[in-house]
Parts: sequence; C-alpha cells; structure tokens
Amino acid sequence: MKWRFYVIGLACILFVYSPLFSQSARLSVDRTPVWVEKNNVDYSKTSLDKDATEGSLDINFEAQISLAEHSKYVRRCKKIISQAGVQNESTVSVSFDPSYQQLVFHTIQIIRKGEILNRLQLSKIKTVHQEEELDNFIYNGSLDAVLILEDVRQGDIIEYSYSIKGFNPVFKDKYAGEFVTQFSAPVYNLFYRLLGPKDGTIDVKNTN
Repeated sequence: MKWRFYVIGLACILFVYSPLFSQSARLSVDRTPVWVEKNNVDYSKTSLDKDATEGSLDINFEAQISLAEHSKYVRRCKKIISQAGVQNESTVSVSFDPSYQQLVFHTIQIIRKGEILNRLQLSKIKTVHQEEELDNFIYNGSLDAVLILEDVRQGDIIEYSYSIKGFNPVFKDKYAGEFVTQFSAPVYNLFYRLLGPKDGTIDVKNTN
C-alpha cells in the first residue's frame, strides 16, 4: 500500500468508563490482550522498497481499539533499507499520559535474516517528559517511553507492540479519535479495528 491522503475521524457515544489516575509513570510488560485480532505479516515484500527515500518503511502498521477495555493496541513493523534508516529508526518511542493512562509493552524485537532477537527489557526503557511545549512554558504532563536499540543493521526489521490503557476523562461518557492514513514513507499493510458497544452510536467522518 502506498501513501494515502485520508483521515478518518470517529466519535463513539453511549460509552461509560472509569478513568485511571496515577501521578507516577505507569509502565509494564505483559502478553498481547485476548481481544486483539492477530494478523500474519509478510516480511518478504520488496515492491515498495525503492520508494523509501528516508531509509525505512513500514511493513505493517496496525491499531486496534476496544471501548469496553478502555484500551488501544498498536503494532508496528519497520524495515531498515539503508544506513540513513539505521540512524533515524533505531529508537522506539511511545507517548502516554501517566495521569490516566498505563503503557504496557508486549514485544520489542529485531528480525534479522529470519532470526528473532528479543530487545524487550523494561529496565532499559526510559521515561522522559515531552518538550514540545516547553518554549511556551506549558507543561502537559505527558511522557515518552524511549528505548534506544543497539546494533541495528541495514536489512533489519524492527517490530514492537504495546497497549495504552485509559481514555481521556475530559470526554466523560464519549470516545473520540482518528485513524490517519497519510504517511511520509510507504506502508505495505495498514490495519485498523474498532470494537464498540452493540447498543452504542458511532459517527464516522472522512476528510481529504
């Protein structure tokens, strides 16, 4: 799949949840949730490699959201095409707000010539405050969980998955989010899934 220029916005009504609050960074490791649909990934595709001008591309990107579980699951598989990709993509970084969210890593691994190298070590994942708004003296409380991967090589596939539990309490009994389909690099497979209540109302709006 090449670049698409669409954004899908959604709002889910009649959904009640109990937000979780914590002042400390909520970071852990666990298995993939049972509600997540498992997808097989074809790591052998090469037809879009020539379009990876920034040195890397996504073999697979997926996001699955369960309103009942108050959780968003993300899985990403990045292929390193060149040395530029090694320099730009050797870091795994996930943003979350510890005041109402818990970040759970499921996998972090390097696939090299068919061999799976486990890189998920909680002790090596650092949490740092976001700096996007510091110039305006605004502190939003969000954190970045960052892992710098060592010995990444050209041809490697970096695959990681995680869940973020907890929705923004500002929306109270509603959920709002977006599914973005515009990317700066080629994407072979893009998969989105939303699990909502049978008696709820889902409003979807397409843009661009």
